[in-house]
Amino acid sequence: MPVRTYGKIYLDEDKKHWKINNAEPHVCIKLKAIFAKLSAGATQPFSFDNTPEVCQDLLWFTERYPLAISEADMSVMKREKKKHVNNINEVERILLPDYQPRELTLNEGYQARHYQLTSVDVYMKVKRLLIGDDIGLGKTVCGILSCLHKETRPRRTRAEVGMELPPINKIVHTVGYDEGEVIKADQIARQLAIRATSGSFVERGQASRELDILVRQATGVSKARHVAEYVKILLDNNEPIMLAAWHRDVYSVLLEELKDYNPVMFTGSESPAQKEEAKRKFVDGETNLFIISLRSGIGLDGLQGRCNIVVIAELDWSPKIMDQLIGRIDRFGQKEQVTAIYLVSDYGSDPLIIDMLAVKSSQSHNIINPLTAVAEQYTDESRLKLLAEKFLSKKAVEA
Repeated sequence: MPVRTYGKIYLDEDKKHWKINNAEPHVCIKLKAIFAKLSAGATQPFSFDNTPEVCQDLLWFTERYPLAISEADMSVMKREKKKHVNNINEVERILLPDYQPRELTLNEGYQARHYQLTSVDVYMKVKRLLIGDDIGLGKTVCGILSCLHKETRPRRTRAEVGMELPPINKIVHTVGYDEGEVIKADQIARQLAIRATSGSFVERGQASRELDILVRQATGVSKARHVAEYVKILLDNNEPIMLAAWHRDVYSVLLEELKDYNPVMFTGSESPAQKEEAKRKFVDGETNLFIISLRSGIGLDGLQGRCNIVVIAELDWSPKIMDQLIGRIDRFGQKEQVTAIYLVSDYGSDPLIIDMLAVKSSQSHNIINPLTAVAEQYTDESRLKLLAEKFLSKKAVEA
């Protein structure tokens, strides 16, 4: 008895796409439910890429809803399905702990690490890769080696690659703020706040964005001198410091207040050559103060051998931005526990951002580590108290 078919499937002339035509209505609905790339409004003939993965899915679908197909096309589909199964088995083999990838040596004798080479081999097999490794494990190198694309998503923790460090010592410290700077911004902020709550839809959106920019900048500027005084305590104890901020006006205050410490800049305003020179001076010990933009350090490597303290002068709404920043020194090659000091004030946007960061951090944790609980925050201020005591003793002697 002939098998009932619900439509027709065939490989088009260029051999790059499968077409499904004359499918019955309920089969069309099921196709769109299973194959997400088919839009709800798509009409027949439906088109599918001729890839090993798609062929496996189409072959599975035709087992439930038989479609008319030539013997030659069925042979192609089965052959591609077999490739997909072989690819899966090969990737699983590559990801085994005892797999030995081929070695690659980069410029200046840099030797890629085992887990980086494993990622490259996965990419070479499937031509698609999304890496979710912990910060500091060298995802940028994997990208350079593999020219990564999306889809396959390995994620390794530091413990899994033998690079586990002590927990980051995160300290939130409240500093003062200049009331004069607050008064300057208050009148404009009041007007924007009124527009943000009572204007038209467009006006509310625009006013809210302007208010956010104004208040965050005013918050940063109002506490900048107090941030500088705090940083001086560390610098006077010969501690190399990575100091992070965001607004140009805040940089200006910090540069003026800390000019005696020969600071270097690594922000969005410097050329690549200037950034490289700033990094060299800091790494070579020509300065102990490396001022960096909150969002300029992605991929930056080499500071971890020189520095283990980062001071965050301005907050970002995204906790992952600041995690990336801390990852510039909390990474492979760091020998000491990293301390991240968040300097906040009781004015402006800081109190709200601090509250929001706790919520966002727990949300992002659930995405990245869905099967683990949110780690307890580690805080130890004993080292900083000791530095402060040394600073005060030094000033008392000088007086």
